[in-house]
Amino acid sequence: MICNFCEAENPDNATFCKKCGRRLDGMALCGACGKTTPADGEFCIHCGSNRNAPVYAMPVRFPAEREGNGGQRKYEKAAVFNGEKKLRVQELSDKVRQREDNEQEIGAERTKARTIFGILALAFGAAAALIGIIFVFLIGGQPSVSTSGVSASGGPVQSIFYYFGDAYQGVEAADGSVSFSKVLSAVLGTLCCTVAIVAVAAGFILTVLRLIKILQKKTEKSIFVPAAATYIAYLCGVGLFFLCAASRIDIANVTTSISASGATIAGIVLGGIFLVASVVFGVVSRGIRISVGNFIFQTASKTLYAVFSFVALGLIGGGALSYAVKLAATTTTSGISGWFQQLSVLSSTVQNDSERADKFNGVYNSSLALGVLLGIFAIVFCIFFVFAFIRIFESVGKNTDKRSRWSMLLSGASAVVIGIVRIIVSAIYVNWMGDESGYSVHATGSVFLMVFGVLMIAVAIVSAVLTKKFKMQREEELQDTETESSFGDANAESL
Repeated sequence: MICNFCEAENPDNATFCKKCGRRLDGMALCGACGKTTPADGEFCIHCGSNRNAPVYAMPVRFPAEREGNGGQRKYEKAAVFNGEKKLRVQELSDKVRQREDNEQEIGAERTKARTIFGILALAFGAAAALIGIIFVFLIGGQPSVSTSGVSASGGPVQSIFYYFGDAYQGVEAADGSVSFSKVLSAVLGTLCCTVAIVAVAAGFILTVLRLIKILQKKTEKSIFVPAAATYIAYLCGVGLFFLCAASRIDIANVTTSISASGATIAGIVLGGIFLVASVVFGVVSRGIRISVGNFIFQTASKTLYAVFSFVALGLIGGGALSYAVKLAATTTTSGISGWFQQLSVLSSTVQNDSERADKFNGVYNSSLALGVLLGIFAIVFCIFFVFAFIRIFESVGKNTDKRSRWSMLLSGASAVVIGIVRIIVSAIYVNWMGDESGYSVHATGSVFLMVFGVLMIAVAIVSAVLTKKFKMQREEELQDTETESSFGDANAESL
């Protein structure tokens, strides 16, 4: 039997061609109704289905259950269903593509916004460092008087350069002897001011170097660390200056004191504004990388530490010696310079009395030793305060590390020690002057300083404990997630 399609010769009893596989009777099965229809026809002779229709438009294969147009109706329904399905798939694909395009646009806008915020953080950080290096040479105090809520200031400004020149004048008495207490007072003042200037200068140099690297795209580190170090070193310089130069006398409703000069106040305010702006824009540009609860806790704890530290620094700048005279209804607070000046005066009054001079020598020597100790611990407080501040605020939202917490602890402990030393100093002075004269220790400022030092220590301890707790919870969550993922993979492999 000859095949009508390929003209191959086949056995007489064959139904399909041995070469092309087609039916030898010229018929073919309809893909819609399953009946035989001429193979050279475009439509089925039974159900009218288009045999050349594309695959997505082909109806589901099923045999016609009855004669007539039932198969045609089923084919039409299947064709409509497949057409609608194709449209829905196309619409879904368009929506997915549109969503991806929108996400790309949003991502580009966010990247642009973060870039702008990063530039602002960079600019404000550099401005804070510039304020520090400029105004550190303008630190000073001037006399002020306040009464009944009204204050006025005026007179010559005692600047930071006082301890590099004028402080050494008058150390020699009329008889040619040199007052050791005055010399030591000048040396301590020079040391404190030198530490302040050197620290600010070093911070500013590091800020400039960091800025150059950032502009050259050689580093991804923030400018906040050296800028904050520069500004905080400036604040510490202010505190150390007034630790030496402070003077305050309260008589009834009148207060006479050495207050911060206008330039000093301007440096504190402007630098603080620029530094806070740098922190805020830096956080916005980098985003939050930890859980919301941990972020809130870290931000709150660091903010509390900063507040307590700034208050403690202000109290340290309040002076070294504080006492009250009941009979005169006055309260006097003196810095190291004023305190050592009083020691020099007392030393000259007891020279003619050998018995009192011997007793005073112990008071004199212990007072000078405590004064040196006070200055050293004030410098130590400033060092650890600067280090802790720049470490814990380097990236707001991150967990504090061990070195940061140790710095927080040591700065708080230094504040407590300074408060204790101030109370001891005042007690020694009052004891020498005599209780019967109406002298008493005025320890309010020292007690507050100790309280805030303890609060700084408490913040460090609580931060360490809760940071460890948050870290353990995070590790447990990651471990649970890995366990669930492994379990799901095992189930998938078994299936």
